[in-house]
Amino acid sequence: MFAYGFLQSLIVPGFSDAFYLPLALAQPKRAYRLAAFAIAGTVVGGSMLFYLGGNALAAVTETIGRFTGINAGGLQEAQELLTKYGWLLVAGSAFSPISTKLLAVSAGAFGMPYAVFIGSLAAARTVRLLLFSWAIQKFGARAVQEALGLRVDEPDDEPGDAAADAQTSVTATATATDLPQRARRHSE
Repeated sequence: MFAYGFLQSLIVPGFSDAFYLPLALAQPKRAYRLAAFAIAGTVVGGSMLFYLGGNALAAVTETIGRFTGINAGGLQEAQELLTKYGWLLVAGSAFSPISTKLLAVSAGAFGMPYAVFIGSLAAARTVRLLLFSWAIQKFGARAVQEALGLRVDEPDDEPGDAAADAQTSVTATATATDLPQRARRHSE
């Protein structure tokens, strides 16, 4: 989970919880532990992007400025805005489609204080993943899946569907016959 959080925050595009949610939904008792590892990986990956942004701006400012028409005044204005409101952008990126990767690079490039960047990133990711973990434990994996619009497999309960009835019967019978054996194994 740490490795995925790290890679996702650094280079892997897409939804940041794409790996966390299925694991947490499959094993709700481990949701908080998985969240802790995902948060740690995200913070480390975000720190690396911040560092890269801080070191890359000087090297690319002139080139990018020529192509985009951004001058030193525009960069100064962007830096002031990021310094003043950057923590809100970084925190908001945990709950919105704003790219955390782009914000991490920009924060480093424009000199946002590292403590402010890392504090807002860690706090927002922690809140987000702890909310997911709490919901999974409080309401159950099935309820969280339904709330998020994820596919929930339901048995086909239409009367008269012989194939579905046979499958349900076989599954119920297999489960019922396995229970005494499982109980014996655990007591030994």
